[in-house]
Amino acid sequence: MAEVKVSEPQVIHYPEGFDYRKQAVELPGTKRPGQTGIYRNGAWKELINFNSEVARRSLYEVFLSGLQHSPDGPCLGHRELISSNPLKFAPKYTWMTYVQVDERRRYIGSALDYMWQQKRAGGSDLPTVGIWSQNRPEWQLVDLAVQAYAKVSVIVCMDELPEQVNHIANEWAKSRDIEFFTFKQFETLGKQNLRDPIIPGSDQLYSICYTSGTTGDPKGVILTHGQCAVAVCSGGFGVDLVEPGRLLSFLPLAHILGRIIELFALNNGGAIGYFTGDPLRLMEDAQILKPTGLPGVPRVFNRIYQAIHAIADVPGIRGDIFRRAVREKLSKFHATGQVTHPIWDRLVFRKIRNVLGGHIHDMLCGSAPISADVIDFLKIAFSCEIYEGLMELVRVTTTSLGELPIKINRYGATETVCISTRTLKGDPTSSGTVGPPQPACELKLVDIPALGYTSEDKPNPRGELCCRGLNVLKGYYKDEAGTKTALDNEGWYHTGDIAEIDSCGRFKIIDRVKNVIKLAQGEFVALERIESLYAGSPCVEQVYVHGESLREYLVAIVVPDANFLAKQVSKLTERTVLPTDFEVLNAFIKDERIEKLISHELLQQAKKANLNGFETVKKIHLTLNKFTEENDTLTPSQKIKRRQAYRMCKNFIEDMYQRPTAISPGSVKL
Repeated sequence: MAEVKVSEPQVIHYPEGFDYRKQAVELPGTKRPGQTGIYRNGAWKELINFNSEVARRSLYEVFLSGLQHSPDGPCLGHRELISSNPLKFAPKYTWMTYVQVDERRRYIGSALDYMWQQKRAGGSDLPTVGIWSQNRPEWQLVDLAVQAYAKVSVIVCMDELPEQVNHIANEWAKSRDIEFFTFKQFETLGKQNLRDPIIPGSDQLYSICYTSGTTGDPKGVILTHGQCAVAVCSGGFGVDLVEPGRLLSFLPLAHILGRIIELFALNNGGAIGYFTGDPLRLMEDAQILKPTGLPGVPRVFNRIYQAIHAIADVPGIRGDIFRRAVREKLSKFHATGQVTHPIWDRLVFRKIRNVLGGHIHDMLCGSAPISADVIDFLKIAFSCEIYEGLMELVRVTTTSLGELPIKINRYGATETVCISTRTLKGDPTSSGTVGPPQPACELKLVDIPALGYTSEDKPNPRGELCCRGLNVLKGYYKDEAGTKTALDNEGWYHTGDIAEIDSCGRFKIIDRVKNVIKLAQGEFVALERIESLYAGSPCVEQVYVHGESLREYLVAIVVPDANFLAKQVSKLTERTVLPTDFEVLNAFIKDERIEKLISHELLQQAKKANLNGFETVKKIHLTLNKFTEENDTLTPSQKIKRRQAYRMCKNFIEDMYQRPTAISPGSVKL
């Protein structure tokens, strides 16, 4: 096989002196009735393609880039299990180099290809390889083998319990002549039948990735090598890289966001360290790995925000110093866009950064909206910019004092391979937006007159966000009707997300078309946006906001934050109650004093966000029963499944609407 060479991994910086007031440009002559013109990135008006300087034509070339750039550098790492009972992991990460990973992916890929040729695998319309696993090095090894040997990955979410899957697999396998291998046995099979990689083209099918399905059944998005390679390369525009880069992997790899982030790290010769499987050990993993990159979802970042922000409530000089440090850093950031401070970073915020290892350079928040106040606070707390992504609207990183961390706002969907927009580093007013289009695609807004959104709205045009480019899906697997609904005849993907464009050319996601409801008095309400605002309250762990066209006001199911609740119950009982004292907390969840306190906290949050009266929640039901993947009310990307949540909470919702209302619904501007 002829040796393949790829260009060095590159980042392309925004031009010096780039005007933040012109982050996107409307192409002349493209405006039509009922929609905006077509918008492209203000710095790169020509869309990138497979002939671009930074281009990769396939994911095979993406890994090859890292292999050629850092052959002996660390690639995939994990903490070894020392003991199962009691559970104990090694205090350091063990690494495979890029050369070692390359060798093992060839063994696995050769075994897969051998099994197909021997007709011991296959038989369907596509050469699919299913992966059912938590994030770990073996997951990435199999996917890299799939990429290099013309197979198609289908990733299965970790929803079922291991014992259930073992039983199903064994019973099903008995009647179908299924062979079982250990990982080592399968690699040995490949080593004994070694063959060259089957180099894919850009149109080669890579994966079928299923969307989260918050409002209906998940759809299988057909993804090609070219689409995903373009997404990876697009990530190199307008960012800084830290070398050697280290990424902490814990976002579910069943969703495209987690995969693209890891592929970006591999393209640049970075190291990926996998978490030990339990979110409760995430801080411990981070402190050992010392990552420069940390992706996450709003629920994770809201919890970090609440935990750190609680210091502001500490009485005495410690609380005074913290509040002053936050106030002065926020003031400087809003005035200059700078996220560092020569005094407060050393006195106050160094300890906060050390919670995540002390070397974070980039954070990426995906999956759902997050409050601008939370973003700004985390920027100054970790001295970083924040890339915020609305993947799973996918449908699916901070440093020492010498290295400045970045967190960036970003938007995308599985159908756009999780890239569409991204905020600019150093933009002091970008929080709450998702920035301008990335160089891989172009965007426009289409009127939704039934919901009152039009391209003629003032001050900002509004409508359904549409995306076109090499990153856009080819279609849904075995779903022609769904494909025709999502893709029009000009290649525009209709996202179902409602957005607006501000005067600087930045896009802001308002809500989902299906999540906007019309109340009885005629007011439109964007439920997910309101949930994201309430989720920023320190008293909230989860919140589900509900409204109906025959009702005049909103109600909410609230899962209180356990630390907040324990603190309040401790005050009421005059004894120490821990966040883990479930029975005690549950006994107080219906206490009128607790409900009034949390209602007051939510009211203050609504005032802070300047919500209209009809957008505020008028009644709440408190519960400790969380929305989870196990009860089918939460997607793997941590978004509430609205239909399932309503079914679970229907009786509580009806009860709230039967109760008298203390506030005249929809009548006040808070």
